Amino acid sequence: MARTNGNQRGLSAVDFEGLVQRYYTGLYQFALSLSHSEADACDLTQQTFYVWAVERLDWSTLVQYFAQIEERYRAPLVLFYLEDHSYAEIAEILAVPIGTVMSRLSRGRQKLQALLVPTRSPDVASPIRRQARAY
Repeated sequence: MARTNGNQRGLSAVDFEGLVQRYYTGLYQFALSLSHSEADACDLTQQTFYVWAVERLDWSTLVQYFAQIEERYRAPLVLFYLEDHSYAEIAEILAVPIGTVMSRLSRGRQKLQALLVPTRSPDVASPIRRQARAY
């Protein structure tokens, strides 16, 4: 894996994109077998890559990525992933409905994913969609 900021655990966008290309289909299929729902399988797959990337980014890189996300999306991401609060707790902390927390987390993950892999081609974004077009 490439080193980022001198940290052995650092993760470059190229490394991350390669991992997504290599494991997305298998991980998605596994998630689909667990959830029996395409939407839930997509969410599980995306969240798995998100958690994996966050664990491998060095702290300063992670802070830089989070700083680029609007506060309304950054706050729920930090509270959920870094501070381990539940949706209900986040709703109370931010004084918003739980549905708003869920939508902001979803949009925040999308924004963070775009920062982690900014040069993705459409086919890299979803090998499952690529397979569906083939049928």
